[in-house]
Amino acid sequence: KVSLDDEIGGVQRCLPTRECATSVAITDMVAQARQGKSPLPIDILDEPVAFVPNGLTAEAGTILRALPDCFTDPDTTTRLIPVFSLFCHHQHAFLDFLIQKSALNPVEFIHLRILQPLAQTVITLLCDHNFSLEAHGQNLLLSYDTQTGDTGLIYRDLGGVNSRLTLKKQKLFQQKYGTPNLFYIKTH
Repeated sequence: KVSLDDEIGGVQRCLPTRECATSVAITDMVAQARQGKSPLPIDILDEPVAFVPNGLTAEAGTILRALPDCFTDPDTTTRLIPVFSLFCHHQHAFLDFLIQKSALNPVEFIHLRILQPLAQTVITLLCDHNFSLEAHGQNLLLSYDTQTGDTGLIYRDLGGVNSRLTLKKQKLFQQKYGTPNLFYIKTH
């Protein structure tokens, strides 16, 4: 994920130091969550490295995000699509195709293949690990295996994750990543 020194839709597209540091720290938290008692029903792409060059007038960081396995496997039959594009006005052909292939009715498909795994993940992370995803349709990808028809969800973009850590845990992460402004608390 790279910075763009521009505003798109009212949002500045430069990545500040805080977002870069938060992405790396949240990757650590996700790794701990993966080893927890409740497995995460969706895959979360790690962002293990980030940097912001010194000497620039605007912060313009870069975040290295892990690629989904299907991007590196030349024999893959898995395809990815951002969830928001499934629900575009007059663009339901792929969603209709997925529903038909699943042998579920539309309500069951949306409930069982999208909403339930997303809700389970959000609740597990918030209740067991004290952070929540910014799980809107651009950050959430639907995976689809063209041979088996299996679907899954992949989350990307850890910079917008909200943490609800205790002050003690915040201090530990702040010490580890060297910035006093690494975490912020929001009401969920």
